[in-house]
Amino acid sequence: HAASTRCFDLSLHPHSFSQIKGASPKAPRRTRLTTQTADKMAPLFTITTMLICSSAAALTAEHGRALADTFLDAMTETLATGSMEKMAKAHFASEIAWDWSGPQTGSGKPADLVAEFGATWGSMVSAFQASTNGKYVIVDTVAKAIQVTFPLVINIDGRGKVPTCLVDNQPISFTFHVDDKSKITKWDGMWDPNEPSMVSCIQALQKEL
Repeated sequence: HAASTRCFDLSLHPHSFSQIKGASPKAPRRTRLTTQTADKMAPLFTITTMLICSSAAALTAEHGRALADTFLDAMTETLATGSMEKMAKAHFASEIAWDWSGPQTGSGKPADLVAEFGATWGSMVSAFQASTNGKYVIVDTVAKAIQVTFPLVINIDGRGKVPTCLVDNQPISFTFHVDDKSKITKWDGMWDPNEPSMVSCIQALQKEL
């Protein structure tokens, strides 16, 4: 993906001019330059205008759409296995915040979200199937945010503890905020916690546990 450039000016300290014979630290301001003196000082002027530049990853619309697919695929695998550890290792920044409907909010290390997810959704849901039909992705290339809205079916069966119970809470929306390395720093999730099929499946699970 594309890269933006960040530059830092490296300027020589004025005392560097004392190394030139016949020039004082104040020479650049107060000394009338002869052709000979200017020739001697030219290399220093060249150095003072040098910039050290580094490239920082810039989020493009194309890359943002690809990341949306990657993150949704990771969620499918997460709920198939019951653990978010692999997703966290691959896609979370060193600090992450989450703000999901429910409400379910928090911030901390990736391990914090892994543990919380495992004790909540990870313990209830055994399948996460996001449909590509009706999926929309919006990429804010300035804020480095990727919003994906999509139809979703999940199976709230307590990971096999109760019969299959499908929830068709559609659509839902995730917004992933990413850093220069495309790692998730904040994860927003929106859906209707009172959607009838979700309420019914959670109540049925609670009765059995």
